[in-house]
Amino acid sequence: MEKAFDEKIKKTRREVIASQKHQKQVIGRYGKSFHPDNIGKLSKEEFLSFLVYKNNKHWKSINRWGTRVAKDMVQLRKALYMLLNEEQGIKNRLDALVFEGRSNYVKGLSRAVLTPILMMVSPTKYGVYNKRSEAGLKKIGVHPNFGKNVSFGEKYAIINKILLGLGKKYNVSLWELDTILGKIGFE
Repeated sequence: MEKAFDEKIKKTRREVIASQKHQKQVIGRYGKSFHPDNIGKLSKEEFLSFLVYKNNKHWKSINRWGTRVAKDMVQLRKALYMLLNEEQGIKNRLDALVFEGRSNYVKGLSRAVLTPILMMVSPTKYGVYNKRSEAGLKKIGVHPNFGKNVSFGEKYAIINKILLGLGKKYNVSLWELDTILGKIGFE
């Protein structure tokens, strides 16, 4: 895995360098917008702007359900506050948000939106887990085979440890790693 991943990092280096230009700007802006101290003031416009590629400069399709997600901003702010509340473990926070019928559930607020928001607020602690990164992790042979009864929160906790390990091992930020894995996953 290591040698193959090293080669893939070298191949995607140009894209990683391009993404670095935007990393500070995007995380600087949206890290403040989504910070738990500011969630109560988060506007619908600011939330929706994050979902647009020209603003986030990283994720192209997360705006698909934006208007549905932001329909009830009170509920969305409540869900985001729960997502970012470090007093609870990440597994419990995510599981409280992704299962329909739970009090903090917001239709359309999926891993493709939740995990980038985690990265915005804590860019060295949380990686992105979406279809692109999942495909990349599978291609390099480090994605676990999860059983049927494994919740999304449990999956993310495991995947995030893998992402943190890869970032450290290859000396890349979680933002850069997301770029690399997305490229690898769909080459």
